[in-house]
Amino acid sequence: MLSVTKLIGMLIVAVGLMGAGAYTMHKVDLGTINGLKAQYAQAEAAALQKAQEKQKELDEVTAAASTKAVADQAALVAAQQQSLARIPAHVTVIKGPGNCVTYGLVRVLDAAVFGSDPAKLNLPAGATDATCAPVDAPALARTIVTNYGRYKITAQQLTDLQAWARSIAAVK
Repeated sequence: MLSVTKLIGMLIVAVGLMGAGAYTMHKVDLGTINGLKAQYAQAEAAALQKAQEKQKELDEVTAAASTKAVADQAALVAAQQQSLARIPAHVTVIKGPGNCVTYGLVRVLDAAVFGSDPAKLNLPAGATDATCAPVDAPALARTIVTNYGRYKITAQQLTDLQAWARSIAAVK
């Protein structure tokens, strides 16, 4: 039989071996955890760098698109101003019967702008579609040229926006 002292000694050795084993496993686990933390930090840094590079590329595409859009708008505004400046040379007011802008023409143009029926637009009291409106041909020409210019500017803005969206989508 084993003596109590030997039995206690064997228990102490066994507990010591278990403690040493646990300590060793803790160190191994700690090393694994630290390795995983380092890998995560590296992956996070790489992802951040990639995101920053992507953002820089998107910013460059947007800046180029903005520069082009500003140039396009300036060119269209200049062209509109040139068209407006040419009106006096080509459109004059001719006094006399039959040489007026009628309310009928004004109503047709207004209806086209509002997307309605010209008959639904009111005439001034006592006027008919054949009555001369207090608008002369140069004023009408200025209004039409201005409206066309606004349309071209809006259309160009849409074209530039579509080009920008395609450029952004192309950045992968």
